[in-house]
Amino acid sequence: MCSIVAGLTALGGIFSYQQQQAAADAQAEQMRAQAAADAEAMRAQAAVAEQNARMENRKQETIANAAAQEASKRKKAFFAAQGTHAAQAGASGIALTGSQLDINASGLDAYYQDQLNLLNSQRQNVDASRYAQANYETEATNKRMNADATIARADAAADNIRSNARMAGIGTLLGTAASIAGSFGGGASFGSSGGSSGASSYSMPNTNFYTGVNSIDWNPARYNIAAGYKRSGFGF
Repeated sequence: MCSIVAGLTALGGIFSYQQQQAAADAQAEQMRAQAAADAEAMRAQAAVAEQNARMENRKQETIANAAAQEASKRKKAFFAAQGTHAAQAGASGIALTGSQLDINASGLDAYYQDQLNLLNSQRQNVDASRYAQANYETEATNKRMNADATIARADAAADNIRSNARMAGIGTLLGTAASIAGSFGGGASFGSSGGSSGASSYSMPNTNFYTGVNSIDWNPARYNIAAGYKRSGFGF
């Protein structure tokens, strides 16, 4: 009967241990899967940010090219106007002196100021685009770092879950072993009546080792101590 109980206890302990480990594995895998999904989303966001950064870089080239073209167009228009003005003055017999030169000089100042404003606008637009590009690049870097950190944290947490489950499993197995031992009476000992070691209960006799006489019947008046020592092998 004890062996049946012990077997059932052992099976129950093993089943509990397997359940603990399976639950820990499932929880760890679920944690890793969620972390992988989160990391994948972060990497996708990083890819979008990197694409935006490249677009901003190309935008800077577009701004510079557009500004250069506009500057060239305004330059041509200005000098064409200057030429037309000079031609009209010549056709009218007006010498390019005095007020005519002042007009030309004023137009030249306005042209230079216009070109300077165009250049400043170009620089401001390019700087804004570079700032946006840097922000996108930083965002992409942070997203990728966060993705890697998410995976690392999930791996560490999953390892802790499995480690704790193993420790709990050891406790379960030890508890099962203790229960099995308890079903057999906890082991044999001298003088006990429920031992499983096969050793029978044994009581030491009341015989005195040195005299060979039962201590209960010991009566110094009717026993020769010297003879007793001789019979017991300690003769004088």
